[in-house]
Amino acid sequence: MAMAVILGCRPAAPEPASKTAPEWEPLPPEPASAPASPPPVTAVDPLVAPVPGAVSVYICDQGPGVTVTYDEHGALVKLPGGSTMLPRVAEASQPGHDAYLGEELSLYRSGESIRLDVAGRSRICKPPAHG
Repeated sequence: MAMAVILGCRPAAPEPASKTAPEWEPLPPEPASAPASPPPVTAVDPLVAPVPGAVSVYICDQGPGVTVTYDEHGALVKLPGGSTMLPRVAEASQPGHDAYLGEELSLYRSGESIRLDVAGRSRICKPPAHG
């Protein structure tokens, strides 16, 4: 008859932490950074540059008025017959004077006034008088 001897088993003692943990040093604390400041706010002079996204209403010397919404790349011109997006032509523009050119419609802005060329006919348009 075979006899089995059961020996008491107990788990081996854990290794000391110094032998199992990798050697490392804590990182130095990051220097405190100044809070991010917002970008500077620059005023837009409407005589020099139209305010992007602003809607400008003009009364024309001949014919119906016009509404124009400017952005940094062009102008959306709304006439009674429909709307047209005109690209701003940088080569034909300078501070206070912008050119927006299309095939049948062109707009030239000078300060607060515009010249609108439609099908070979020009008209001068100005903002309504405040008062």
